[in-house]
Amino acid sequence: MFASAGWQVITVKYGRLLEELFERPGGDGLRRRIDAMTNPEFQRLLRCTPAQLRDRLPGDDPALRSLVATLDDATLHAAIRNLGGHDLHALRNAFDAIDDSRPTVILAYTVKGYGLASEGHPQNHSALLTADQLADLARNVGADPADPWAPFPADGPEAALCAETAERLRRPAVPASAPPAVPADFGRTPTGTKSTQAALGRALLDLTRSAPDAARRVVTLCPDVSSSTNLGGWVNKVGVWAARERRDWFEDDPETILHWRERPTGQHLELGIAETNLVGLLGELGATWSRWGEPLLPIGVLYDPFVERALEPWSFGIYAGGQSILVGTPSGVTLAPEGGAHQSITTPPSGSNSPAASPTSPRSRSTPSGRCWPPCRASAARTAPRRTCGCRPGPSTRASPPSPTIRPRANAAAAKSSRARTRCCVRRTRPTSRSPRWAPSCPRRSPPRPGWNHSERPSTSSA
Repeated sequence: MFASAGWQVITVKYGRLLEELFERPGGDGLRRRIDAMTNPEFQRLLRCTPAQLRDRLPGDDPALRSLVATLDDATLHAAIRNLGGHDLHALRNAFDAIDDSRPTVILAYTVKGYGLASEGHPQNHSALLTADQLADLARNVGADPADPWAPFPADGPEAALCAETAERLRRPAVPASAPPAVPADFGRTPTGTKSTQAALGRALLDLTRSAPDAARRVVTLCPDVSSSTNLGGWVNKVGVWAARERRDWFEDDPETILHWRERPTGQHLELGIAETNLVGLLGELGATWSRWGEPLLPIGVLYDPFVERALEPWSFGIYAGGQSILVGTPSGVTLAPEGGAHQSITTPPSGSNSPAASPTSPRSRSTPSGRCWPPCRASAARTAPRRTCGCRPGPSTRASPPSPTIRPRANAAAAKSSRARTRCCVRRTRPTSRSPRWAPSCPRRSPPRPGWNHSERPSTSSA
């Protein structure tokens, strides 16, 4: 895969000991034997005694059996686990072979649990060392279990190498630049009823008028949904980022409302349907305050159900110090014009259980990331991006938002899609052209209705 993309691929499979054995008589058979065996068989050889190795490793190859007979027990035991990823000489040769004119990936073979009593065992994921095994390991690596963090001797070559490397990697402290002031309120009181994503677009435009310095620090990212998440006005205002200016071939189309002007000064990026890439970039943009001393205000916008798709890689950026805002629209269970397919009621608990994410807190330094949780109203347009929804902050970063009342969806569509459980949605106050019929109460809390079987799907007549 990497080679097809033009990368240099360097595979480090064997260490110096095995490479030397491959040059001896019978060495070709040893290479073929190890290359052909399955991973479970190789792992089983790691658990064998030298006597068992002499019987199992050669197989039906007499030349290989003769080679194995010439090796002492210690050499044979070391050879079977001499993979390239544990051999510093082999790794150094791989780094020396790197072509700096293109990206490079090194694939190094290793043994899981190398050097431990549990190496090669299929259940070593949860294995713990005994006190005696830990003492043996310490002796093998020259360490003292009573002082595990002891540094190298100050007058030794190891300490000198560490000091030289630390000095080479040292960089001057980056002078921190204070972020621009963000108003707590835009002074706008919206009227009427709007979807939450319409309020988001309105808030970004209001920011350019009320706090232009802060707006210049905002970078928005979208997975191919700029127009449908209501960022059209913002994109028209600030443009789309590109390394060089490109022509907008639809600039003379009178039916095109969103103008895709790509230029180096643009503040919006669209990454296609790739939420993981989006939050990866979100974390990097959110870390510019520590790496370059220039804080940005990155805001990722995607459809609410797909927050879960991006949640884990977004957390990686949070732990690395990336300060960002991730917005899911339509928020919660409030319908936007495109309907209920792009809303979710599972997103809030997913985010509130992330320890480094702050659902509502405006404390940007102590909690590096924020999330605007449902239910949010269009009155959010009055507030700045640090408190997009206008909800009152909870007492902790794990505080869950109040949940709306859940009711079962008892119509024919639900009957077809749910056989073993009751489908639930929020009961609406009044019917709309998109609203199905809602059951007045939950069948698990009320007397069963005629024709309703709790263990199976509801019958069509009961819908």
